[in-house]
Amino acid sequence: MSILLVVVYLAGVGGRFEFRVRFGDTDCTGRVYFPVYVRWISDAITELLRGYGISYDTSGGLFFEDVKLDETFVLGEYRCRIEKPSSFDDIIVVDVKVKEFSDRVVIFEGNLSNGVTGDKLASGEITYVCVDKSGKPTKIPELLLKALK
Repeated sequence: MSILLVVVYLAGVGGRFEFRVRFGDTDCTGRVYFPVYVRWISDAITELLRGYGISYDTSGGLFFEDVKLDETFVLGEYRCRIEKPSSFDDIIVVDVKVKEFSDRVVIFEGNLSNGVTGDKLASGEITYVCVDKSGKPTKIPELLLKALK
C-alpha cells in the first residue's frame, strides 16, 4: 500500500506535509488507528530531513548530501496525544519542526490537523539518538547540526 505524500513547503527548520487517510490506516470503527499518527509524524520527519540533504539507505545507514556517514539516527522515544479522531479519506496536514537538540539527540515536534476543516487532530514528539556503528550513542556530526539549525 502506498501513501500519498505532498510536500507543501519547507521553511526554516520545519515543514508541512499532507497525507490522505487510507483504508488500511483505520481500525474496525473507521477511525485512524492510533499508531498511524506516529507513523505520519515519522514520515514527515523523514521528508523534512531529505529536504536538508539527509537521508537513509535500506539498511538504516545515514547519508548527508549523498556521502555515507559513520553515524545514524535511531528512535529513542515517541509520544502522541490524539485530540480529535480522523477517518478514511480525510486529508491530514502534518507540521513538523526541530523542537530542540543537543550534541547526541534531536527532538522533532509534529502537529496534525484536518486539511479541510483545520481542526487539530493530534500532536507528538519523536526523539532520535545519534549512534555509531556499534550502536553506542555518539555526537551528532557537526555538518548535520549545521543543516538542522
